[in-house]
Amino acid sequence: MKIVASVASIPERTISLEKTVDSILPNVSTLHVYLNNYLIVPDFLENEKIIIARSQDYGDYGDAGKFFWANKIRDCIHFTCDDDIVYTKEYFQQMMTKLKKYKDKAVVSGCGSIIKIDSSKMNDYYKDRTSIHLYTECQTDIFVNIVGTGVMAYNTNFVDISISDFQYPNMADIWFAIKAKQQKLPLVRVHIKDMKLILLINNHISNTIYTNSINRTNSKMDTLKLQTDMIKYNYPWIIYNL
Repeated sequence: MKIVASVASIPERTISLEKTVDSILPNVSTLHVYLNNYLIVPDFLENEKIIIARSQDYGDYGDAGKFFWANKIRDCIHFTCDDDIVYTKEYFQQMMTKLKKYKDKAVVSGCGSIIKIDSSKMNDYYKDRTSIHLYTECQTDIFVNIVGTGVMAYNTNFVDISISDFQYPNMADIWFAIKAKQQKLPLVRVHIKDMKLILLINNHISNTIYTNSINRTNSKMDTLKLQTDMIKYNYPWIIYNL
């Protein structure tokens, strides 16, 4: 089965995107790149493996741009990526191993969250969830309510997802979780040894959805209120297992 990857990016991360693209290309047959507000297409994206879409043609989807092609790709393993991460060959190999463990019927990710509190007590999505971060030490896989879409993989034959499911930019994890919940899809935060060695995060990038949201910047990347509202609206949050 072929391997396909998708990533969305913003101009401030052009340098980081180049490193991300270079790390992904040797491991996939096709790489989709959604460019939000890029005035020009960077030269390093001129590659026969790369398919590009631009916000000037289709709109600014923010991080959800990586799902622009989701309903068009079939019979493949889809890796959804972020433009501030370098992915090694070992990352792809170990994620594929995890998918095989679950017979491709689960969505696997390097990070995830669990919603434990009642909807009446949910006031701040980031503070009121139980987050299992990328580098959180775990000795086993954990079934969760929400997975991080920047370090995620799934078999396209078992997941029904479309860009139209992402109703507002810069909260792709929430929209994906809602759609997965509707389909009763198992979401797994997988345990992978040496995660710090197979995923290299650019920690110098401070303009993220998370930092904007927790700092309440009121920018378009500050989506905390809407994320919290959508979590509350979609209660109860049930963890599905195989």
